Amino acid sequence: MTTRIDIRLPEQELEILKTYCQEQNRTQTEVIREFIRSLKKKSKTNDLAITRVSNPSNCPPIPHHRQSEYRCGGSTPEI
Repeated sequence: MTTRIDIRLPEQELEILKTYCQEQNRTQTEVIREFIRSLKKKSKTNDLAITRVSNPSNCPPIPHHRQSEYRCGGSTPEI
């Protein structure tokens, strides 16, 4: 089962993603999934992401002007 998410990107970052995907002949979904998988490999423990989501005190600080775009804790962050 898959879950759909929507993200907001500045135009410049979207262009970077589109260019990379075109050069690599890959979809945006493939590239983003690969990046997410690489985060698991980089984490010190496999449940690092679960800890961050389940414990709001472990969430990284969010710039004040962007706080309305994020939810931390048991909710899924809106990116």
